[in-house]
Amino acid sequence: MTCLKFWDSVVAYTVLIWYNAPLVDGKKKVPCLPIIRAVFMGLTYHLGSLAFGAVLLAFLRVVYVLVKLFYNQAKQTEDDNANAVVKTVAGCCCCCLSCFEQALRYLNQGAYVMVAVNSDGYCKGADRAISLVARDFVAIGALEGSTFIFQALGNIAIPGLGGYFTYLLVTQLEQFSTPGEPDYIAQPKLIAAAGGLICLGVSVSFMAIFDTVSDAMLFAFMTDEDWRREHRLPPNPHIPENLQSLLDTAS
Repeated sequence: MTCLKFWDSVVAYTVLIWYNAPLVDGKKKVPCLPIIRAVFMGLTYHLGSLAFGAVLLAFLRVVYVLVKLFYNQAKQTEDDNANAVVKTVAGCCCCCLSCFEQALRYLNQGAYVMVAVNSDGYCKGADRAISLVARDFVAIGALEGSTFIFQALGNIAIPGLGGYFTYLLVTQLEQFSTPGEPDYIAQPKLIAAAGGLICLGVSVSFMAIFDTVSDAMLFAFMTDEDWRREHRLPPNPHIPENLQSLLDTAS
């Protein structure tokens, strides 16, 4: 868990480096090796915050499993009347813990992005993330909805096309489809399924990075906008035209 959140923080910090890079001739002048810089920052300054969020989720998961076991044990007893209250309380606790865990899991992503954007601790980053979500829930909801649709379509289309083209290759090329050839494949459907699974792994990884990048870019924009408004500064002149037009359209 900590490793996954660490890479989310690395991606978010890399996006922040790109966002704050000066705009020269319409292109971002990004410093050398931004990912290496993000890894160094995560290992030296933010590792405690990442570990804290992961431990918090792990603790909630352990408590949920224990309450679930208690609920199942009460459910299997023969005396239903005596354990009705116990089952009701345990079931409510399971429901509350599950909902709280899912909310905290979503909050973790925003908190880690804010840790990378503002160099905050975990608790302060979570507080900033909650404030931004509460204030601009329409924009964030639209972003999350469009991102979810894009992720779902990508995770369906990429493995499907990858498996389909793999099947075409192994059935149409003579070296794979002709019996007696050294590379003959007797079960093309199995190879196509394996190709689809490999493409699924690639698409899931890519879509996860895409989700983190979109969240980091939105949080970076809102944080920068708040800071400039607080200090009475003009809008950021280093935002690319495409991103600015997209933000204007969303607004």
